[in-house]
Amino acid sequence: LADTHPPMSIQPALAEFIDAGHLSGHIRRMRALYAARQRALLEACRTHLAPWLSVAPDDAGMHLVAGLRAGLDDRIVSAAARRHGVEAPALSTYYTSLPPRQGLLLGYAGIAEREIGHAAARLRDALADL
Repeated sequence: LADTHPPMSIQPALAEFIDAGHLSGHIRRMRALYAARQRALLEACRTHLAPWLSVAPDDAGMHLVAGLRAGLDDRIVSAAARRHGVEAPALSTYYTSLPPRQGLLLGYAGIAEREIGHAAARLRDALADL
């Protein structure tokens, strides 16, 4: 399982937040924020990472899947990215069938829009070092 579940002590506050009608406004704000961050990530990938990976927009979620160009091992790329301060998990580790698709998961929800380009440049440096 991927979730540790929130503590019971915050459940009443969350219920009150929802009952008061604040959830729909929060969702609207987050969708707009995440859409802007996704656009920034797509632009940063086009600017810095096009020789190594391809990324397409997605209408849902908080991550994009970046396909690696042939000949790159996503586990090696992921480790190199980590050494450059970028967390980009290897897509192949999520596969149960063979052959696994080579790629990276690029999250954008937890990083400020102004920082996305810097992170992409660090990932570019990691790829250039390989």
